Amino acid sequence: MRTMANPYRKLDCYGLALDPIHVGAGGYRIGRVDNTIVRDPATQLPKIPGTSIAGVCRAMSAMAIDANTNNVNEKKYLRSDGNSCAGKGGKDGSEHCAKSDCPICMTFGYSNKEKSFQGLAQFTDAMILFLPVHTAVGTLWMTSPACFEYANISYVVPDEIAQGKIIVSDGVNLGDNNRLNLGWIMFEATTGTIPTLPDVPWKAKIQNKIAVVSDAVFGNLVNSSLEVRTSVSIDPQTGAAESGALFTYEAIPRGTIMAFNVTITDPKFFNGVAVVKEHIASTIKDGFNLIEILGIGGMNTRGMGRMSIVTTGGES
Repeated sequence: MRTMANPYRKLDCYGLALDPIHVGAGGYRIGRVDNTIVRDPATQLPKIPGTSIAGVCRAMSAMAIDANTNNVNEKKYLRSDGNSCAGKGGKDGSEHCAKSDCPICMTFGYSNKEKSFQGLAQFTDAMILFLPVHTAVGTLWMTSPACFEYANISYVVPDEIAQGKIIVSDGVNLGDNNRLNLGWIMFEATTGTIPTLPDVPWKAKIQNKIAVVSDAVFGNLVNSSLEVRTSVSIDPQTGAAESGALFTYEAIPRGTIMAFNVTITDPKFFNGVAVVKEHIASTIKDGFNLIEILGIGGMNTRGMGRMSIVTTGGES
């Protein structure tokens, strides 16, 4: 029987927040904080949009390729003279080289006056898979059935979750009263089966410290556990805080694990494309490696943004 090869390669991606991460929603909001972060409109759960990941990855990938080139005039993808394949390509996209063998233009796309190409890599939004929450028995990584479903992790939902209880890993000691105290709220809890996590570097750290709650409860837990910081602008003349410059902003907490996918379309289906899908995957991973060091989102100068991203499984 003839077997049809897949026209794509899917990378299953998992990100561990090494710092709090702030991807701003834009502008100020009247409410708990001035600068809010992006949320999914259906669930109101914080997320990192796929466009944000792709944009930062594009710049980081270009930086990684040219990292070993000392001569500015020899840099191909991230040049200081404006002829750069990183970024949006200027006002009309003319800064993109649009060459068929360019790993940046072919991976992330380009658009200029003559032609355009959407790019071979498609990024989904990064959603929270596990959220670290402080409890009376130590830090637990909270999740919900919907989170497992988004990350394509098989999980049979126990009846106890529908009854409002929390299912915790066997390694969690609940004591004699089977209660889980979060400091501001207490839940009935029971030990139960937790699905095996993907093979990621931090798997051993959290596998026995997981708590599964209902989807409705998870949303409240997440939005009540976000990090909120206060900053102020400093007057350079006096070294003191400027009057009226106090503002607050929220961020996804350090230790949060997020899940998303990157789908790479096989270049052989496009005439004239001179790169292979393995090269596309390595270009993306080079960008991910620099995100771990240089960060994603805003407030990078305030200790935010670094995220360690790994890829597992996937179809090739």
